[in-house]
Order: sequence, then C-alpha cells, then structure tokens
Amino acid sequence: MAHPHEAIGPLQEAARLDPNNQSTLNALQLALRKDGQREQADAVKRRLAEVLRDKDQADQKLVSALEINNKGSELEKGGDVRGALERYHAALELYPDHAGIRTNYAVALLKLGRWEEGIAQMRESLRRDPQNAELKKALDDALAQAKAHGLVQR
Repeated sequence: MAHPHEAIGPLQEAARLDPNNQSTLNALQLALRKDGQREQADAVKRRLAEVLRDKDQADQKLVSALEINNKGSELEKGGDVRGALERYHAALELYPDHAGIRTNYAVALLKLGRWEEGIAQMRESLRRDPQNAELKKALDDALAQAKAHGLVQR
C-alpha cells in the first residue's frame, strides 16, 4: 500500500457498509497503522478479533447442530421418530437459521400427527430457503393432506 492515507476513507466507508467484512477490516487496520494512526488501527484490530471470534462461535454451533441433527436422522431411520424429534429440536435450538434442520423437525412433527406445528415449521423453512422447489412441493403436499383430513386450513 503505497499511499495508505488515500485508502483510509474508502476502507472506512466499506467497513461502515459491511462491518463484519474481515478483509476490509484487516486492510483498514493496516492502512491506519501505516499512516501512523495507531489508536484507530488498534480499535479496528479489536473489532476484527471480535468478528473472527463471533464467526468461530457460529461455526462451532453449526457443527454441533449438524451432529445432533445427524443423530436425529439416524434415530428416524431406525423408526424412533419421537427420539429424532427431540434431536431435531435440540439442533434447531442451537442453530435456528438452518433451513435443513428446521425441515427435518417439521417432517418429524408431521409424522407424529402434529400437523399445525409441522406445517408452521415447514413454512418457516421455506421462508428461509425460498428457492427450494422440493421444500415447496413438500409443504404443498402436507397442506393437501392436512386439508383432506380436515386438520388445518390452507
């Protein structure tokens, strides 16, 4: 970086627009340091460390949630849908943003006759993964079955 002072403004704007962008934060703290702005560079370095720590924690939660989800899937394949439901719920509590885990939870609810909850969870999965045509079809099928049995409204 030949002219760090010139890079600071655009990097600060980029960091303002995406405050969790590791590359931007790293480049900004390096530019500030090269420009002699040690305190500001240290502040950005602390922010970068926080972003990395948060990402690591999220990654660890995801790995744990997927392990629990996979154990649920094994239980479900073995015929223990109630046990699977417990695992899926635990995985979902740990990582609620994962549409696949939520879908497994929804399907287990449906298999246990908990139609309203299952359909609600499936709708939430589809909201999180709106391009998933297979999930859309599964939701439509569940709604049709529930309606045919007079269990829920469309």
